[in-house]
Amino acid sequence: MEPRGAAGLHRLSRIGDIEDALLARVRERFGATLRDVASIPASWDDQMVSRYLVNTPAVLLSWGIDRADGANSYTAEVNALWQFTVATSHEGKELPRRRGDARALGAYDIVERLIPLMHGFDVPDEGELRFVSADNLF
Repeated sequence: MEPRGAAGLHRLSRIGDIEDALLARVRERFGATLRDVASIPASWDDQMVSRYLVNTPAVLLSWGIDRADGANSYTAEVNALWQFTVATSHEGKELPRRRGDARALGAYDIVERLIPLMHGFDVPDEGELRFVSADNLF
């Protein structure tokens, strides 16, 4: 599943700061229950997917532009779209991959914690995240 959220209009120079704040929040709240929390490109290739499926459970973050706002000719602002991707695996067993077990969090566990963690999160000097949608890749 991929919970996604948009965090209002942003000056382009702050994208890295926003990304750092979002990743830090996930790391702080999930702690050692995740093997990886990382930023990834919006476009995936086979090598990247293989890398992250080995290091699960993981929360991966990518950035994209929802739409540009040309209201002011002196500044460039965009409505940013932050996509969180949850990666889990479990020795070929589908149910524990989704629901988790004593060894690792499942996709449902992570999504159920991630959405309320990020929805309404006030990014310093930027604004509040809104949960927009979730997709299931499998």
